[in-house]
Amino acid sequence: MENGFDRNGFMDYMEDAFDGFDQPFVRNLVANIVEYGLKHERISKDQFCYWLSDMIPEVQFGEVAMFIADESLTNYGLEEKRKAIKSRIV
Repeated sequence: MENGFDRNGFMDYMEDAFDGFDQPFVRNLVANIVEYGLKHERISKDQFCYWLSDMIPEVQFGEVAMFIADESLTNYGLEEKRKAIKSRIV
């Protein structure tokens, strides 16, 4: 986990969840968005999740939160993370 974000887990999740993600252009584009966000959009708790879900509209807040360390999330973020994890298991 890098800076409280499981980048590899998120990228693997994206590949499993979205068709076409295995294409190099799409994968590199998302990797660049994530890299930018980790450097510039982590000012407060939950902010990276909001930002990334805005930048990639197909991804919901909770789907991003699944890969964020708990200490980087607010109570709302933790609840969304739990919901997203639960929906993956069911």
